[in-house]
Amino acid sequence: MINWIEYWERILGTMSVTELFVYLTFFIVGVIIYSTIDIRHSVKSNASTPKKFKFWFMIKDNFLRWIGGIFLFFVVIRFYDKISGHPITEFDALSLGINIDLLISILKKGGQQFGPVKRYREQMIKKFNGG
Repeated sequence: MINWIEYWERILGTMSVTELFVYLTFFIVGVIIYSTIDIRHSVKSNASTPKKFKFWFMIKDNFLRWIGGIFLFFVVIRFYDKISGHPITEFDALSLGINIDLLISILKKGGQQFGPVKRYREQMIKKFNGG
């Protein structure tokens, strides 16, 4: 039988659930900051960008990016004190949000060159552009 208290202690380490959600909140703020910067600096006349801003396109286009960022956040935050040598702070969680989203954005842009991903994105853009 699983001892759930011990299970969550092993998953979270010395961190409480409240601390986890506080750091997750700051992480999400960091992701929003970088995502906003990334969207504002995108090339509007690029063929891989819809003609008009569409909220649902942004959600569909970035959903996996955000989910991947949250998974990376949980991995990094669990071992943060071992990696950095000091306990995590709210500022660290905020900068993790910005930097992890930046890294995933770079990987995503590189992945758009590959066949299946490129075709999926082209079909989605045609749909949102009315074509």
